[in-house]
Amino acid sequence: MSPGTESRRSPIWAILPVKQIDAAKQRLSNVLSAAERQELFRNMLADVMLAISQAKLLAGLLVVTRDVEVQALVRQYGARLLLTDTDEGQSAAVTAGASMLAREGVSSIITLAGDVPLMTATEIDTVCRGLAAAPAVTIVPSYDETGTNSIACSPPRIIPFMFGESSLPRHLCAAHEHGVKPRVLRLTGMALDIDVVSDLAQLLRYETTTATQRLLIANGIAQRLELQQMRAPGYAGAEVDSQVKQ
Repeated sequence: MSPGTESRRSPIWAILPVKQIDAAKQRLSNVLSAAERQELFRNMLADVMLAISQAKLLAGLLVVTRDVEVQALVRQYGARLLLTDTDEGQSAAVTAGASMLAREGVSSIITLAGDVPLMTATEIDTVCRGLAAAPAVTIVPSYDETGTNSIACSPPRIIPFMFGESSLPRHLCAAHEHGVKPRVLRLTGMALDIDVVSDLAQLLRYETTTATQRLLIANGIAQRLELQQMRAPGYAGAEVDSQVKQ
């Protein structure tokens, strides 16, 4: 990561927790083999790292992981590493990263996820610009408005991190409990995290040049998912809801 002039003035550090690649995306095991899931995750992480590297308002990136392959990949982008002994989940990883940065005097952080391949540098900068003076919390919800795909906060540990199902209302409540009126930003690319088959189908509705979509098409996964959908009861043809050009 090579911050520009604008980013050197920014106090905002990104935290990216990344689990073991060989354990990634287990909820897709009904449609993808272990090897396909691992390759999918590698490509999603590559898309995310590219977006982060192009963001202008980040002071730096801290990746929390224990995976050796992930460590090698993110080092190519100049990321700092916080190595863990076990995978204790996204919330624990982000908490550990935020605590470390807070001890070093970092005033603001933004949490990012490695399974959001449509995320763009512009969206990251939008969240950074939208973070008010401390105390402040800005949240980017998942597209179904139940999960939390990114949190920017100042100071870094102003609220507890509680990622997972129905995390959006928990984070909103936590902000109010700590005397902060949270800001909610709805961003198309950041909203789509890939966990289940319907997420893959949603991703394929967008016009992109991401490594993730190229993989799905080149490996025949997109065609396989379309055939599976066509066999499903009530199938009435694919509809393209919107387009995102990357």
